[in-house]
Amino acid sequence: MALQTFKPGYTILLLLALNLRLSANAPAADSTKIALNFTVGIKPSYGAGEVGIPPLSVSMDFAIPPLAIPGEIRTGWLVGTSSSQIEFNGGTVKTSHYLIATRSSYHYPLIEGVDTYATLLLGVRAIRAEENNFPGAQGRLPLRARPLVALQAGAKYYFMDQLGVMAEIGYGYSLINLGVCFRFQP
Repeated sequence: MALQTFKPGYTILLLLALNLRLSANAPAADSTKIALNFTVGIKPSYGAGEVGIPPLSVSMDFAIPPLAIPGEIRTGWLVGTSSSQIEFNGGTVKTSHYLIATRSSYHYPLIEGVDTYATLLLGVRAIRAEENNFPGAQGRLPLRARPLVALQAGAKYYFMDQLGVMAEIGYGYSLINLGVCFRFQP
């Protein structure tokens, strides 16, 4: 599939349909607690120059029916944004990045009392660029969409039953993410 013919709308619909199908089959056990996460990226994966808005994301996930493997598999979604600006040839190029992705994680307790996991993100990253004040500058450029495939490892520590902190590392929308997480029973 060439990037020129990539249709982000179809991908988003397919990924959302898959998540809805999995959520309809989720068991009514304690492991079905929904996790809601808010993170800030420390080192952006995209953009160049000065960071305008650091990578910010909101994600949600829930357990899928248990499989015959140790640990737990969870699925959900993630949306995020960031921006950057670089001085170039006497002018500036500003970029804004937006992403929407499904989030599938394998949780396995490597450390006592800490929720450790590996995550795969599949989705769409949209880029908006604006060129100003240099020869050949085109102003605001059309929105471009690219496929997003990312891998991360993370850990969550719940210091209260429903409130915790989290950290993720790996190639995604940011190389390092720190945040807070909430879990609740639907």
